[in-house]
Amino acid sequence: MLDGAMAEMVERFAADKVTREGLQAAEQGAWPAGLWQELDGLGLPRGMLDGADGGSELGPAEAVEIVRLLGRHALPVPLGDAMITLWVARRAGLTPPEGYVAPATAARAALSREGEGFRLSGLAARVPWGGEAAALLVPAELDGAPMLALLPAAALEVTPGTNMARERRDTLDFDTVLDASAVAAAPEGFGPEGLLLIGAAVRTAGLAGAMERALEMTVAYAQERVQFGKPIA
Repeated sequence: MLDGAMAEMVERFAADKVTREGLQAAEQGAWPAGLWQELDGLGLPRGMLDGADGGSELGPAEAVEIVRLLGRHALPVPLGDAMITLWVARRAGLTPPEGYVAPATAARAALSREGEGFRLSGLAARVPWGGEAAALLVPAELDGAPMLALLPAAALEVTPGTNMARERRDTLDFDTVLDASAVAAAPEGFGPEGLLLIGAAVRTAGLAGAMERALEMTVAYAQERVQFGKPIA
């Protein structure tokens, strides 16, 4: 379970910082840079990393609980995606850059050896705020083995897009040669299918938080609303 003090801090932060204006700007495709910087200052994107990496050593269940709490306030930045992606990348021995590292959970990628490095080409669809990412974590296979590759933003061709909720979901094309240090064997269970399942868990947690808040607001309205002289409850 998430520590009570941290849970209170997370929910208080979201209640104070998520505004109607900020949500409307995010729906128009504007990256909430100030909000992300404040989250980064609290260490939340690195929350699942070891202390040596500047993290708080949160477990998966604790990270999911943070996403649920932030989902109650419709936090318009991909914090859950960032936490999980950094955690998986470090488990593989990769060194992510500073900033938001996005997951390519819906990717078609071909990885092959080229000289002393690797060539990675393909397409990642529906990447949360992909055009704002400092790097992209891409699952691929090499000789039948699951691998992970860190692609820098400079290697990405971005086609902006949105989903039905008007959240940024960009398409990223890539065809580049990577240094050997940017490619590693995927930890067991964290290949393409594993990353997709992790992404689904993160999204589900955020939706659960949003539905909890919607239920609370509906019940409160029913208890307060008076129609024809009688409470509608």
